[in-house]
Amino acid sequence: MLFHRNVLGTVLFLTSIQSFGSASMDTVPPIHGSDETREWIKRIVGSLRQPWIEGFKSVLHTTESSCATEVAALIQAMESGHEWAFQMLDASSGLQTGLMKGNFRDVGLYDECVEANGQYNHVNIRGKHCMVSLGSASPTSPAVIGIDYLRILSSICVPSSCNETQVEQIVNATVANIPTISHLGLEASNAFCADVGSDDLSAGEIYTLITPSFVVVMLFVSFFINRFGNGPLWKIWIGDHVEICKKNWWFNMLYIQNFLKPELMCLLHTWYLAVNMQLFWLSPIVIYPLYRWPKHGIRILGLVLLASIFIPPIVLGINGYTNRTFTMHVDSGILDFGDLFNFYIPTYNRASAYFFGMFLGYDVATKKRQLTKVNVWINWAATSVLLLFCMCATHFNYNNAFAYNRVLEVVLALTLRPCWSVAIAWIIYACTHGYGGPINSFLSMPFFRPLSRLSFSTYLLHALIQSKRSAVAQTPVVFSNSLIVSLFLYNFRCSTCAFEIQPISSQIHEYLIDLVLSIVAAFVFTLFFESPLVVLEKIFVSSKSEVNRVTLVRGTDNGLQVKEEGIRKESTKKD
Repeated sequence: MLFHRNVLGTVLFLTSIQSFGSASMDTVPPIHGSDETREWIKRIVGSLRQPWIEGFKSVLHTTESSCATEVAALIQAMESGHEWAFQMLDASSGLQTGLMKGNFRDVGLYDECVEANGQYNHVNIRGKHCMVSLGSASPTSPAVIGIDYLRILSSICVPSSCNETQVEQIVNATVANIPTISHLGLEASNAFCADVGSDDLSAGEIYTLITPSFVVVMLFVSFFINRFGNGPLWKIWIGDHVEICKKNWWFNMLYIQNFLKPELMCLLHTWYLAVNMQLFWLSPIVIYPLYRWPKHGIRILGLVLLASIFIPPIVLGINGYTNRTFTMHVDSGILDFGDLFNFYIPTYNRASAYFFGMFLGYDVATKKRQLTKVNVWINWAATSVLLLFCMCATHFNYNNAFAYNRVLEVVLALTLRPCWSVAIAWIIYACTHGYGGPINSFLSMPFFRPLSRLSFSTYLLHALIQSKRSAVAQTPVVFSNSLIVSLFLYNFRCSTCAFEIQPISSQIHEYLIDLVLSIVAAFVFTLFFESPLVVLEKIFVSSKSEVNRVTLVRGTDNGLQVKEEGIRKESTKKD
């Protein structure tokens, strides 16, 4: 069960396109002291925990699974001296002490286990803390007061993909490799593991996480934005939109604004929130079969993915739409946004990227593979070609000289988003599996971490910043290709044999201003609204306890029972 929950968590994570400020996982701090001290400590840990290493090896010979792959990488990492691997070993229980005083439980070091996070041979390994009941299958002496069988509760730190059955197998193999106790007939049973990534969000939690900040922005637009400026174009850019938000705010609350009167949408850029939420609500149709019947689930996912690829070009071809968000009619001075509302923002036209992400998430969660350098270079070359094709095709499609061609539009509708999704999927896969190189180094720069925390607020506010700047402008800005390419255009005029240099603001200059203002506004909004709202959501809505306190109670025929205070978590032994 826990394995499947990890799969679902990975799938849902990779299908969500935007980031809502999730924190990155830092590696565990290294062992303190000099290099000699650190090596000495690792030798001690390896020596004292050698039986666990032999137990781990038992998984390699009996099963082919993600657990076996991660265990093999873990053993190799230990042999290579990686500290995070020794921390997993060190977090497992040693020889039980105080048995004669009734100390039948050793929980190991939970924090040291779950914080262990490393990579070896492109295999990512994260520690998972498990407890297992160890006792005699057929005790010779039943004279244990109140307990049918004497059970010792011990802990083991395993790779996150291992399930309870594999944990019991490891523990039994470990016991068999300890000569001093192997003859006692001890047997492991009733293993249960703490969840890894138990902060996965449900549909209700996703709604309550996003909606409060969304509502605050709508309230600001509806009742306060008119107090923050005025100008020649204020009525067009801001005033009319205020009335729309007052009237149609409830479309946004239900996340149906991209279908129900989209031309009267409050906060036009939030069509994407509607699309993402609708696809998230529909995802169980694919996710549950993947979890319950993986083979059938893959077939369903494949059919849905193919449908999401072929439906847009069919709709476009039948109705004569274009792939552009708008069409400019220069003779009449009209911008036509019909294609934006009728074709660009409906959910069916955006679904392919979501289902590509779902497929990637399932593949990452269930399969481990190692690619050769040749494969990696081929994939990066193909990705570069796909990205270049998408950019050039889009530029060509928006060119004023482009004459409408229905066949070409259908081809672009069929290829653009799938090609872009495949390219982004490879970048994600490469960067999470050690094939990212300089791309991964750039994307992992600490500079991006605070910006990622502001990403959702920046998304919500950036359109307001741009609209307000346009609404209060008292002089027009004329754009040209030269303005887009360069920061400054220098005009050289000969006047009495001297050159006069006149800097002119460019579109890049305007973009940088919008970006900086949006980030500053997002910081203030996050500080005073988003972060407090998230904290309140966790207090009042979250149904998961962060601390699971385990108590032992009187046993039954199956040995000791385990009760958790708060929510009871039941483990199964399915992979």
